Amino acid sequence: MMEYSYSKLDPDVYTIDGVFTNDEFLEIYDEFVNPYDRIKVKREDYTSKTKPYWFALHKGASDFGIGDNTKFISYAYRIQYFIKKLLRPDFDFELMRINTNIQYQYQDSSFHQDGIDAVVDGVNVPRWTWTFLLFASRDWNTEWGGEFICSTRQPGVYQNVSFIPNRCVLFNGHLDHRGSAPNCFSEMPRISVAWTFSSVDAHITPDATSYIS
Repeated sequence: MMEYSYSKLDPDVYTIDGVFTNDEFLEIYDEFVNPYDRIKVKREDYTSKTKPYWFALHKGASDFGIGDNTKFISYAYRIQYFIKKLLRPDFDFELMRINTNIQYQYQDSSFHQDGIDAVVDGVNVPRWTWTFLLFASRDWNTEWGGEFICSTRQPGVYQNVSFIPNRCVLFNGHLDHRGSAPNCFSEMPRISVAWTFSSVDAHITPDATSYIS
């Protein structure tokens, strides 16, 4: 692990550099180019007759959960360290899901949330959930697009993060967010990995973090 630096763009959105060494980053990238990995269409086949949805690495039996990629799983404890360092939660949290995205030109993703709800006294209640996102494409020109866009708690205010290889974004999973597709200038797909964590105690609400950093 290198010396890291971070920027607090918003109480709910951080960017972090230096989480992974260059060798570690290339090993993560290799998971996407390994010829023995299977790639499958994610969620739906097409948004229209001519525009397919984005792709993802095969996760085994289910599209949900952690999956079986040991390389991605092995970094969960390090990521937990950074979450504790930046957010300083005074409660336990655990890895709930690992997702991958592979987006080619015009394969935009829709706004969505990663937040996990808990059933408390028969009612669905938002549970503390944060996602740690890695921009995993090896080479990228910012002219190619691929920005990460995240809403904030202020109506109509969004945070846009340029896609820079090996940069990480930590954000509140209950906020609407999306990954922009590569534009007409791009020469390769936009690749990302997302680790989503949630509180062990179902009663911990999304705004429970102290934000002291």
